[in-house]
Amino acid sequence: MEDKWSLLYDYSRKAFDDEISRFARLDEKAVKFITSTSIIITIFVALSKWLFSENNNYFTVYVYMVTGLIFIFLCMAWTYYFFSLRLTVVPKMPVTDEIFDLFKNKNISTIHVTLYKSAKTATEELSSTIHKKAKYIVLGFRCTSTAGLLLILFIGMVILESNNTQNIFCKTKLNTQHEKVTTMCEGNTPQDNNSTNNQQSDNEPDLNVTAPELEYSAENFNGSSTHNQQTDNEPDLDVIAPNLQYSTEGFDSTLDDDSQTLNESTNDEK
Repeated sequence: MEDKWSLLYDYSRKAFDDEISRFARLDEKAVKFITSTSIIITIFVALSKWLFSENNNYFTVYVYMVTGLIFIFLCMAWTYYFFSLRLTVVPKMPVTDEIFDLFKNKNISTIHVTLYKSAKTATEELSSTIHKKAKYIVLGFRCTSTAGLLLILFIGMVILESNNTQNIFCKTKLNTQHEKVTTMCEGNTPQDNNSTNNQQSDNEPDLNVTAPELEYSAENFNGSSTHNQQTDNEPDLDVIAPNLQYSTEGFDSTLDDDSQTLNESTNDEK
């Protein structure tokens, strides 16, 4: 009979020791998870800072939303792991004067049954504590897994949008270089083209200009006729003089004619 109650006590004691080992293993796992999560948060923050502040790429709002969700889930996971590691009061087998009186006054079978009941109560309380600790670890692991999936999605979105941005930049650069080459082949720079266009626009008449109003005067018709008369009375300065005629009698015959005319006029007066 004593072996039976002794076996019952040994069984309850072994169950209590197993719960203590389980409690210790959960603490070790929580420490590993919280350390890994802290490292991941540090790397992710540094990567996000480099990606959004020092990189020249521009991303859509969805990338920023995924980044925020990853950071939130990582912080939640770290918090759950921390809660699982907080100090808790765990039961242990009593070592008091009551145990001494028990061994002194009771038989061995009663002692085994009493110790079994103490081990049973300690095992139940420790199991409840372990259940809470395991619950926090499971929640933290779920948050870490969700953050990992979002991180994969984040990397894919960043690569895709970076390629699109680079393609757009390359197309813009190629178009700019093509325009420069075309301009150089034509032998005109944009400034020369602008100056040529400006000169052509300056030389062209303004077809929309408004003509000034005419002025009317009463002297217009008379003045025009007077001007025409003056024009008729003016000598023609370009007229050609007639050729001179020459006589063989010379200057003496001319003098004889003049003296004869003078004598005739004197005789008449007498």
